[in-house]
Amino acid sequence: MTPWLVEAARRWPDAPALLHPRAQLSYRALAERVAAIAGALARGGIEPGQRIGLRLGDDALDNALLLHALWWRGTTIAPQDGASHAPLDGASHAPVIDNLALDHMIAIDPTPGPAIEPVAHHPNWPLTLMQTSGSSGKPRAIAHRPDQHGASIEAVGHRLGLEPGQRWLCCLKFHHIGGLAILLRAVVLGGSVRLLDRFDAKEVAAWLEHSSRAEAIAWISLVPTQLNDLLNAHPERFSTALKGVLVGGAASTPELLDRARARGLPVLPTWGMTEAASQLATPSPEQARSVDFHARPGWAGPPLPGVQVRTDERGRLHVRGPMLSSAPATDPQPDSPWFATGDRGRIDADGDVIVLGRIDRTLISGGINVDLDALERRLRAGDRFEDIALVALPDPRWGERIGAVVVARPDDNSARLEAWARQHLDPPERPARWCLVNEIPRGAAGKPAAETLREMLEDTAGPSR
Repeated sequence: MTPWLVEAARRWPDAPALLHPRAQLSYRALAERVAAIAGALARGGIEPGQRIGLRLGDDALDNALLLHALWWRGTTIAPQDGASHAPLDGASHAPVIDNLALDHMIAIDPTPGPAIEPVAHHPNWPLTLMQTSGSSGKPRAIAHRPDQHGASIEAVGHRLGLEPGQRWLCCLKFHHIGGLAILLRAVVLGGSVRLLDRFDAKEVAAWLEHSSRAEAIAWISLVPTQLNDLLNAHPERFSTALKGVLVGGAASTPELLDRARARGLPVLPTWGMTEAASQLATPSPEQARSVDFHARPGWAGPPLPGVQVRTDERGRLHVRGPMLSSAPATDPQPDSPWFATGDRGRIDADGDVIVLGRIDRTLISGGINVDLDALERRLRAGDRFEDIALVALPDPRWGERIGAVVVARPDDNSARLEAWARQHLDPPERPARWCLVNEIPRGAAGKPAAETLREMLEDTAGPSR
């Protein structure tokens, strides 16, 4: 990572790197600031090769500076949500992420000191330890070397046609791969990043409207819930010079994608995962411009350059490519291993990836298969629920039953929802438990937090089928 920032400061010294209300840093200024913060870290005992858990704060600029400084020092970084309760440095035992012991856990402190020279990152050391979303269970830590991040950046840059000077609007957190990838792509490809401390739909809309003027925003990455909030906050058509709105992290409905495109947003549905350091399949803006989202639900475009995708007999998607965390340091050979994803889908006649849902989102209730993702799409397409998330619950009689957490009408209750389900859903599709909430709990990627949903449903009473 360190050679990337050094090279960026050499090639584009006066080009904008990071833009924030508190500071606007060129690549030369960024390298100087980072070298000084790294010096303070070194005097604080941070050594090259260590694994550092970084507890992110609320200030996006401080977060970005300390990430760069830790890489400048030659460490492996495990970015953590600021709300994490993991022990800080000085605890009686080493903090862990999925049983991977960290040498230190530090909070944000971007205080500079005398600058130090960069430390070359060992090619076999992980650059990052990123936690998965945990949408289907306990989060896991995924390690990526510099060459794997580099392979992802090269493939995404080629597909999207990324160029030096293009600007990203970053409103995703850096403890999520979607946010961190923006920071890495910019420094490698000479782009700039407009940093937002948090996602505020009205603020984001205002920045996108600015993108037709001097501070042109070319790219933004959003999860589906953020895109929906953005459209609700800006009911008019966008007047923007955006090249692409990457939408990923969770499944997008054709209705949402159509609505965004009709408002002038060039949406690009993407498929990726933490294990791949970002995306695996993404269309170019030209490919996405004319696709019929309703005719091709789950469409994610063609695999990125260097990525191969296939399915097995269950419909599980398998991938291989140089950006995967388990990939060898060289480009994958024909006999290199395939990674079994948690997603179900197919490859269509054009070679594009169609993602149909999670492989573990099919339950068997009384001997009948129920696809929870397909059922959620049907329920969201109607006007009965503002939002809904379904999970499988164990049942001693039927094997599994459905639990539903819903954002419903103000006058709704579980009895009314049960009556509606008896009228409109087949018996295996009827939720055994209902939980009414004001908002569906979701992780950073916008996916419903499955374990949290199950806990919410534990104490709710459910009718028999």
